[in-house]
Amino acid sequence: MSRLTIAITVLMLLALLSAACVPIQAPSGASSTETSSAETLDAKIAEAMRGAGPPISAEATIMDWPPEMGGEWTVLREGTNGWTCLPGMPYYPEGIGRPMCIDEVWLDFMKARIAGEEFAPVTKPGVAYMLAGGGGPSIVDPFVTEPGPDEEWIVDAPPHMMILTPGDVSGYSRTPSPQPWAMFPDTSFKHLMLAVPMPVETDDASLDPKIAEAMRGAGPPISAEATIMDWPPEMGGEWTVLREGTNGWTCLPGMPYYPEGIGRPMCIDEVWLAFMKARIAGEEFAPVTKPGVAYMLAGGGGPSIVDPFVTEPGPDEEWIIDAPPHMMILTPGDLSGYSRTPGPQPWAMFPDTSFAHIMLAIPMPAQ
Repeated sequence: MSRLTIAITVLMLLALLSAACVPIQAPSGASSTETSSAETLDAKIAEAMRGAGPPISAEATIMDWPPEMGGEWTVLREGTNGWTCLPGMPYYPEGIGRPMCIDEVWLDFMKARIAGEEFAPVTKPGVAYMLAGGGGPSIVDPFVTEPGPDEEWIVDAPPHMMILTPGDVSGYSRTPSPQPWAMFPDTSFKHLMLAVPMPVETDDASLDPKIAEAMRGAGPPISAEATIMDWPPEMGGEWTVLREGTNGWTCLPGMPYYPEGIGRPMCIDEVWLAFMKARIAGEEFAPVTKPGVAYMLAGGGGPSIVDPFVTEPGPDEEWIIDAPPHMMILTPGDLSGYSRTPGPQPWAMFPDTSFAHIMLAIPMPAQ
């Protein structure tokens, strides 16, 4: 075979191979690169929305982190509800950083943190959801991306919420725990970490029914070692201890002053116990200087969102029934920007009274 024949044959083979390797065209005339970019965008949006359930994430702005700390942020989708959802932080190993949905106060926090700047003390509380769990390299330094010499990666933290508060968090534990604890406690980025310890049903027939009911206010990390108390038989009366506890928490069955099924169990810290004792006694409640946390993870209801002392709805109100699982946060700071209407987004209960607090539904992400 001549050299010319060989050359022609090679060229024909190359032409055939080129034809065989023509890339499959993307639908609607889009290139494969465009399709890949669209798929990446959709995947990042879907990941970010797992930070919280649809009541928060469906209308949230979706942003992506800067490619490196200190860089520019990217808006992946504009939103309308004042919330921002983000995929997992890209500065950590895969699976460590998880998605989050954050309010405007927390967005300022995150922008300062990623820029390596100090964060101005908050005058109003801020709320962040990480209901797909999460992790990170440090519980003391907000700026590092690798664990320090005496630290390890935090991995597989449970679903949790994060609260920025103007209040004093020095009394909270500094150790990751299923009970509330303080993250970055000696920095301007200090905040409360609140796991969502969902209640479990018990088949212990020997357990007093009121104790079993009270323990459904939160899961075992809170309720198992909590003091169990019963409400006074009438508002202003004496409280009863049903079981002594050891962890500083108190769990209560549903309020007996409401129709059956309206009042639901709750597990409350010491700040909230003082709140409840003042409310049941019909007394004013002193302004708090440190935040307080209450769990009503079996849902709940009541007669009024404006008057803490009534046991029947007012003329323009109806019973609140079947409220979803939620948490309640007592905190110093300005609550005037919060809605006063019950809903799946954070709102202010008893806003014009000394009993004002934030109601936080737990909008778990869709599986």
